[in-house]
Amino acid sequence: EGSVSDEMITQILLQHLLFEGLEKTKKILSKECKTNYRNIGFDGSLLYELVKKSSYQIDEFYSMILNQSKKETDIREYMKNVLGIASQELSQAKINIWNEKVPINKITDEIGDILAISLNSLVIAMTRLNVNEYTDLESEWKYYKGTKEEIDEAVKDLFKSNYVENYEKLKNRQLIDTFFITYPTFTSSENFLKLLFDRYHVPESSTEDVRLIQKTIVRIINRLGNRYISSLSSAAIEMIIAFLNENKQNSECKIVCENFERQLSSHNRVLVVPPQKNPDGSRLHVVTPKPLIPQNLLSPTFAWHEVNALELARQLTLVDYEYFVKIEPYEFLNQAWSKARLKHRAPHLLRMIERFNALSRWTTSVIVRPKALSERRKIYGLLLQLINHLFELGNYFACTAVSAGLSNSALRRLRKTTGNHPQAWKTTLASIKEALSSTANYAQYRTLLKNREMLNQPTIPFLGAFQTSLTHLDDRMTEDVIDNPNAGQEGAHPQLIAWHKKCIIASTIDNMLFSRHWSYHYTPIHQISMIFRSFEDQFETEEEVYQAAVEHGNEADASKQNFSSK
Repeated sequence: EGSVSDEMITQILLQHLLFEGLEKTKKILSKECKTNYRNIGFDGSLLYELVKKSSYQIDEFYSMILNQSKKETDIREYMKNVLGIASQELSQAKINIWNEKVPINKITDEIGDILAISLNSLVIAMTRLNVNEYTDLESEWKYYKGTKEEIDEAVKDLFKSNYVENYEKLKNRQLIDTFFITYPTFTSSENFLKLLFDRYHVPESSTEDVRLIQKTIVRIINRLGNRYISSLSSAAIEMIIAFLNENKQNSECKIVCENFERQLSSHNRVLVVPPQKNPDGSRLHVVTPKPLIPQNLLSPTFAWHEVNALELARQLTLVDYEYFVKIEPYEFLNQAWSKARLKHRAPHLLRMIERFNALSRWTTSVIVRPKALSERRKIYGLLLQLINHLFELGNYFACTAVSAGLSNSALRRLRKTTGNHPQAWKTTLASIKEALSSTANYAQYRTLLKNREMLNQPTIPFLGAFQTSLTHLDDRMTEDVIDNPNAGQEGAHPQLIAWHKKCIIASTIDNMLFSRHWSYHYTPIHQISMIFRSFEDQFETEEEVYQAAVEHGNEADASKQNFSSK
């Protein structure tokens, strides 16, 4: 265990040369390294055996990565236990959680908010929370900024909830969810579960409320199962099931255990969207609009551009939402989507990125592919209407992708195709581009998201804005753990979690994924939705798109006669 020394490497090389009968080379190496060969009791070339074993392990490792059924946490376990490659985890002293000295293992600001904290102290803080009325209503999982009075008013006005009545409960929930979103960056699920279970067994000498601590821990585990089960390794899930079974005398443990087993019985775990509610807490009655089905939908000659632009937007949104809700919070950690060695951690996010690029390329392709100018003009006009409907539906993801396709440089040659459409359409497109622009750190776009969130409206966000924020955050705040200024004192851990950074990361990820809690209610139409699953009409490369545009010639200035697409 541990790294191999230079001396050991030299001895392995000398043993290999001896085994191969290369005495002269062995003597030269021994002289240059100024070391004598010490007999290694191994029948054969140890170097060859080590390389062979490593080759087998690497093959198995890559097979695990390529196997989509394998979870990232299982791959990390293999790296640590078999390959001996451990992720950079928080350095913590081996202190029993009931002997933790919280004051010297926690740093706070002037108003008491945590800036840095040890893992033990963090688990203690989580399990001291009064969560007797803790609930899993998705509409209450939210972050607020402002004074205590402002937050109290916001919560009361928005939800009128019996569960979230004050600032402290909201902060408690934020603490727990921030931990579950970000813990893979500083510890393993097995480590924090061990601490949680140690905390459950309250010693007789403790003056803390045993019932409150145990009830809180069980409900924390329930939340972990309902929302973050995909972040757990197989070993961690086994630990939880064993713990719940051992404590079935606790009625809540029995209920949570049954819930975990239901979660695990589903091979395709997806976010369960709760019934949507009005601001006063009453159940929202959602009316599904009548689909706008073209008369020739079942005809062999059916073409996608014969569908009403609004219905195209609805079907595209349903497909995009299906991809969006599969993204897990941990996929945004450590910029996994942009690093070759971490991409296996962000499979659903990468599929969303690929989908963005495919939709953008499809948009340009369907414009330049037709030979007839009239058909190109019709499709371009239809896409102008489509982007407007996508914006109104809150599908900012597709809205940005289609906008990028309409801005492709290949279309600059096709002035007759893109010119002389109703001015209102072009004005709308310009305003949409401005609303989704990166100006002032996407200020207008963030306001749009907040407004839809306040109205409980479903949204598919453009994730690129938040990915940029996370990248800048990592560049600005590089450390996930910091040295403990009290290190050296008895009971002090060497390092602390950079908790302030974790709170910003969790808030950013929550702002991205919060809109999943409200779903779209449209009737799926298979023939139309398949268009937006396969993108069959797209060109494979930008070169092909440009070449197709060149084949239409450099269109002269468009005539003054306006053209309206059907």
